Amino acid sequence: GKLAKGLSSLQQRSHFEHCVMACVASQLNMAELSSLTSVFERFDTNGNGVLELDELGRALTEIGISAADVAVISRELDKDQNGSVSYIEFAAGCLDLRRDQVMGQLRVAFSIFDVDSSGYLDRDE
Repeated sequence: GKLAKGLSSLQQRSHFEHCVMACVASQLNMAELSSLTSVFERFDTNGNGVLELDELGRALTEIGISAADVAVISRELDKDQNGSVSYIEFAAGCLDLRRDQVMGQLRVAFSIFDVDSSGYLDRDE
Protein backbone atom coordinates (compact mmCIF):
# COMPACT_ATOMS: atom_id res chain seq x y z
CA GLY A 1 0.00 0.00 0.00
CA LYS A 2 0.93 3.63 0.42
CA LEU A 3 3.01 2.99 3.53
CA ALA A 4 5.05 0.32 1.78
CA LYS A 5 5.64 2.62 -1.20
CA GLY A 6 6.62 5.53 1.07
CA LEU A 7 9.07 3.43 3.04
CA SER A 8 10.56 1.96 -0.13
CA SER A 9 11.45 5.47 -1.33
CA LEU A 10 13.63 6.14 1.73
CA GLN A 11 16.89 5.07 0.16
CA GLN A 12 16.41 7.64 -2.63
CA ARG A 13 16.28 10.58 -0.21
CA SER A 14 19.26 12.80 0.50
CA HIS A 15 20.71 13.31 3.96
CA PHE A 16 19.16 16.78 3.98
CA GLU A 17 15.71 15.34 3.19
CA HIS A 18 16.08 12.87 6.05
CA CYS A 19 16.99 15.74 8.40
CA VAL A 20 14.01 17.79 7.28
CA MET A 21 11.62 14.85 7.66
CA ALA A 22 12.95 14.11 11.15
CA CYS A 23 12.49 17.77 12.04
CA VAL A 24 8.93 17.79 10.69
CA ALA A 25 8.11 14.51 12.42
CA SER A 26 9.22 15.99 15.73
CA GLN A 27 6.80 18.92 15.21
CA LEU A 28 3.72 16.78 14.61
CA ASN A 29 1.68 15.76 17.62
CA MET A 30 0.45 12.27 18.46
CA ALA A 31 -3.07 12.95 17.15
CA GLU A 32 -1.68 13.90 13.75
CA LEU A 33 0.34 10.70 13.65
CA SER A 34 -2.22 8.42 15.28
CA SER A 35 -2.07 5.67 12.67
CA LEU A 36 1.73 5.60 12.76
CA THR A 37 1.65 5.63 16.54
CA SER A 38 -0.74 2.69 16.51
CA VAL A 39 1.51 0.64 14.20
CA PHE A 40 4.60 1.58 16.20
CA GLU A 41 3.03 0.65 19.54
CA ARG A 42 1.57 -2.61 18.23
CA PHE A 43 4.99 -3.84 17.10
CA ASP A 44 6.94 -2.54 20.10
CA THR A 45 6.22 -5.89 21.73
CA ASN A 46 8.73 -5.52 24.56
CA GLY A 47 7.39 -2.04 25.38
CA ASN A 48 10.78 -0.30 25.46
CA GLY A 49 9.71 2.61 23.26
CA VAL A 50 11.81 1.65 20.24
CA LEU A 51 11.42 -0.95 17.52
CA GLU A 52 14.22 -3.49 17.67
CA LEU A 53 15.16 -4.68 14.20
CA ASP A 54 13.17 -7.93 14.58
CA GLU A 55 10.07 -5.94 15.64
CA LEU A 56 10.61 -3.54 12.76
CA GLY A 57 10.98 -6.44 10.34
CA ARG A 58 7.61 -7.88 11.42
CA ALA A 59 5.97 -4.45 11.08
CA LEU A 60 7.39 -3.88 7.60
CA THR A 61 6.39 -7.35 6.46
CA GLU A 62 2.84 -6.85 7.73
CA ILE A 63 2.42 -3.59 5.84
CA GLY A 64 3.52 -5.20 2.60
CA ILE A 65 7.29 -4.67 2.34
CA SER A 66 8.91 -7.60 0.54
CA ALA A 67 11.30 -9.76 2.54
CA ALA A 68 14.10 -8.67 0.19
CA ASP A 69 13.51 -5.00 1.03
CA VAL A 70 13.07 -5.33 4.80
CA ALA A 71 16.82 -5.25 5.58
CA VAL A 72 17.46 -2.26 3.30
CA ILE A 73 14.55 -0.27 4.67
CA SER A 74 15.47 -1.19 8.25
CA ARG A 75 18.96 0.25 7.70
CA GLU A 76 17.46 3.40 6.20
CA LEU A 77 15.08 3.89 9.13
CA ASP A 78 17.80 3.24 11.72
CA LYS A 79 19.53 6.56 11.05
CA ASP A 80 21.89 6.39 14.02
CA GLN A 81 22.66 2.71 13.31
CA ASN A 82 22.10 1.65 16.92
CA GLY A 83 20.12 -1.50 16.06
CA SER A 84 16.72 -0.04 16.86
CA VAL A 85 14.34 2.54 15.43
CA SER A 86 12.93 5.31 17.59
CA TYR A 87 9.45 6.68 17.06
CA ILE A 88 10.89 9.80 15.40
CA GLU A 89 13.00 7.70 13.01
CA PHE A 90 9.94 5.56 12.17
CA ALA A 91 7.63 8.55 11.74
CA ALA A 92 10.14 10.43 9.60
CA GLY A 93 10.34 7.43 7.30
CA CYS A 94 6.57 7.25 6.97
CA LEU A 95 5.80 10.91 6.33
CA ASP A 96 5.13 10.35 2.65
CA LEU A 97 1.71 9.18 3.82
CA ARG A 98 1.01 12.54 5.41
CA ARG A 99 2.08 14.88 2.62
CA ASP A 100 -0.59 17.49 3.39
CA GLN A 101 0.40 17.58 7.06
CA VAL A 102 4.06 17.73 6.10
CA MET A 103 3.43 20.71 3.83
CA GLY A 104 1.80 22.52 6.74
CA GLN A 105 4.87 21.93 8.90
CA LEU A 106 7.56 22.75 6.33
CA ARG A 107 7.68 26.44 7.26
CA VAL A 108 8.50 25.48 10.85
CA ALA A 109 11.19 23.04 9.68
CA PHE A 110 12.63 25.63 7.28
CA SER A 111 12.84 28.25 10.01
CA ILE A 112 14.78 25.82 12.22
CA PHE A 113 17.38 25.28 9.49
CA ASP A 114 17.42 28.97 8.42
CA VAL A 115 19.66 29.99 11.33
CA ASP A 116 20.31 33.52 10.07
CA SER A 117 16.62 34.13 9.17
CA SER A 118 17.57 35.15 5.63
CA GLY A 119 14.74 33.24 4.01
CA TYR A 120 17.31 31.08 2.23
CA LEU A 121 19.35 28.06 3.20
CA ASP A 122 23.00 28.41 2.32
CA ARG A 123 25.47 25.54 2.31
CA ASP A 124 26.55 26.16 5.93
CA GLU A 125 23.00 25.95 7.21
